[in-house]
Amino acid sequence: MFIEETNSEFDKFKHFHISERPEEETELIEHFNHVAKKHPPYLLTLGECEDKNLIGENNTRYNDKHLLDWIQSLITGIDDEEMNMDNLTEMTANERHNNTYHCCKIMYLIDQYRTVGLHSTIQGIIEGQHMFVHPGCSRVHALWFLKARNEKIVIWDTNNTFNDKTPLTYEQWRKVFEIEDKQIFAANVDGKIIEMHMQEERIDIVSSVQKIRKMFDFRRPVLVGSCEPEVNSWVRRVDVHEVEPGVHIECKGDYVLTEGDLIHLLELYPDSVTRIEKENFVIYKK
Repeated sequence: MFIEETNSEFDKFKHFHISERPEEETELIEHFNHVAKKHPPYLLTLGECEDKNLIGENNTRYNDKHLLDWIQSLITGIDDEEMNMDNLTEMTANERHNNTYHCCKIMYLIDQYRTVGLHSTIQGIIEGQHMFVHPGCSRVHALWFLKARNEKIVIWDTNNTFNDKTPLTYEQWRKVFEIEDKQIFAANVDGKIIEMHMQEERIDIVSSVQKIRKMFDFRRPVLVGSCEPEVNSWVRRVDVHEVEPGVHIECKGDYVLTEGDLIHLLELYPDSVTRIEKENFVIYKK
């Protein structure tokens, strides 16, 4: 049986605040080199990860089914208590509120990608037949929804999944995260991966929760047309939809809306994207 070599210094969790204390980078390089010997890091595309079934419909962690779970979480909590910076920690300790928050974060990130772009490259580690993405646990869902297969990811490889490729050197890895005017810090996570973290404007993400709920008029979306039975739990019907505020899903012709179609609600964003035209239906804010 193979037993990983351990070192009390390099295999413990440790932060490196290299923006605030540049002198810590020398030690960070030592930790990087230690971890990279065991779990070499590669700069890949999401498409290359999909080829290995680490994301996509042949994977159980990052796929369209999970996107549906996120939007259903939002609808479930559409009229819950307001979330703000003061109560964020307390509220997200609750699974229901946490799922609502992360759905809105995915919607925020989809809008950011389309308008100004995402600043930082997502990162992950191979776990058996899967990968675990962090930092970037919400961004990866946003990128998969967009089917942005050419977007980059740094993967720390624990089982030779990508050993036909050339690992990153420290200098190459460091350059991936050089973003102007952004504070960064690194973390050695128990000798398994070196994560690079970047400052995040969390207040914008938190404020998006209430803005998105308001866009929905704090109620389930209105469906105009037919649907599969599974959809009925996630929509509402009204007699005169033309004057009803909130988000509307309107089928074209005799199309029958499927449960999977609901993931396209993720494309909406207040004051940015308020109408989504699809082949068989349209989603819009009224």
